Amino acid sequence: TLVPMPYQHPFTKNSADVILRSSDGDDFKVHKLILSEASCVFESMFSLPQPSDTSERAISESADTPKGCGLGEKQLAVVEVPESSRTLDLLLRYCYPMSRPPLTNLQELIPLLESMKKYDMGELVEDVRCELLKDRFNQTLEDAFAVYTAVWRLDIKEYLEITARAIFRFRLPSFASPILQSMPPAAIFALMEFRSRCIEAALDYLTNPSGWRLCKIVRWTGTEHEDSRETRVEEPSYDDDGYGKSSWTVLPYGCRRCVWCASKYTEHDFPQEAHLLQLDAEDARDELLELVRERPSGLALREGGALRKQLYDNRSEETLLNYRYCSPKCSRCIVDGAESVSQVLQHLGTDLDAVLRSVSTLQCLRLEARRDNWSFIGSI
Repeated sequence: TLVPMPYQHPFTKNSADVILRSSDGDDFKVHKLILSEASCVFESMFSLPQPSDTSERAISESADTPKGCGLGEKQLAVVEVPESSRTLDLLLRYCYPMSRPPLTNLQELIPLLESMKKYDMGELVEDVRCELLKDRFNQTLEDAFAVYTAVWRLDIKEYLEITARAIFRFRLPSFASPILQSMPPAAIFALMEFRSRCIEAALDYLTNPSGWRLCKIVRWTGTEHEDSRETRVEEPSYDDDGYGKSSWTVLPYGCRRCVWCASKYTEHDFPQEAHLLQLDAEDARDELLELVRERPSGLALREGGALRKQLYDNRSEETLLNYRYCSPKCSRCIVDGAESVSQVLQHLGTDLDAVLRSVSTLQCLRLEARRDNWSFIGSI
């Protein structure tokens, strides 16, 4: 039978006056004074009177004695702790003035934070918990949920909304998913309630194009043909019977050869040859609304393919404001339109994120969830 190798760590000095034994059975020789300065829990623990019979909890002079604890060394009291060897190693490195390995995965970071909170290491917790907000820990739905759950359990109120919004960048799994089954019911309820409020704010923003900020589009950046154009609101027009038509938010587009050549370009208006894409058309708006219903985040707009299918629609002139709304025949114009739409969606996504940041109710829900009984959620 292979004997497992002991965990390698630097806490082996003979000057230590106590031993912490991990749940894996590895011993860490540490100094009471240093740990007491880092944690009031350790300070209280070490101030308690020690049992008179410490023979069974001491390092003895035997063949099984670890290297460095040989003949003539004083016997050290052993304190067993529930942390694994890896977590205890990281915890002690933050207590001692020594190098600290980078925290590259949540399987190390979250147990470390839980241990720091348990031992009441206030300032050290402040230094480590900001790692939870790093982008590398929000690349997958599983990681985003793990971070949110950890923040909930650790009661880091100021991170609740940030970590919840990181989840909204993904499509939510079903309630039968193991991801949700492992979360506290109150945390799920608060998350879903906050998500519904964000969706409501996003839908309100997208269904009222009058509140959209006009976007400035820059094309052919860094070349002699660099061009700047803006979306604008077309003024209302009237049909033959005198009925008014609502204003439309439009985006001009087209290739240099067809539209943006120097002889046809004017600074104060669109060239007559420019193709115009209606950004707030009913079908385009429905597409945007569907995106934010699934993912109430600006990222949903920035990554989505909304508006682009209009570039290929063969619309009749009767349904459009004027002939300039007809889809172009030139493939280069369509390419310019697709790239222009991407810039518009970047602007809309940024503005939507600003709108969603104004939705701030998760902390209140957290407090309500503590007072109420959410046991019924477990049956979902």
